[in-house]
Amino acid sequence: MDDTTGYIDTLNSGEAKIADTQEMKDIMKVLDLMLTYGQEKTLDASWNEAAAMFAQGKQAMIFEGIWAYDTIAQIAPDMEVGLFALPITDDAADTKMAADVNGTWHVSNTSEHPDVAKDVLNWIVTSDAGRDFLLKECQVIPAMKDMEFEGSNPLSKDVAQYIADN
Repeated sequence: MDDTTGYIDTLNSGEAKIADTQEMKDIMKVLDLMLTYGQEKTLDASWNEAAAMFAQGKQAMIFEGIWAYDTIAQIAPDMEVGLFALPITDDAADTKMAADVNGTWHVSNTSEHPDVAKDVLNWIVTSDAGRDFLLKECQVIPAMKDMEFEGSNPLSKDVAQYIADN
């Protein structure tokens, strides 16, 4: 949906219903397919177990995000993996990947030392050492336009490329 906030407002006001919304009907069809062709007891496995089963070759694919890679890599470090956008309808234009930054840092408005906290955050995004920590150690997909993803997680690389391609 182009205006998710507006849609939520119409749900809250009673002007719209989830069951009457075509986009929601479309995603439910996809979820029904997952239930039909997925593992037998879909609610019995955690995301970590799903990633492990995938890494062991017991599943062809999983519905997960970049966080699953660490589990996969521990079990199958040489496994080639990637993400793809989930087709929701038969129209290719509707096929999108939910992509955003994988974490945010902020200074609380109740912080006793907001200036120090802001200095630390500024150091992280402006210094070479801070950027290395953020991009290489933490494997963060950056939200700042003057930074590029530098991590080794292939799933994060796919998301970073998807974002770069608009």
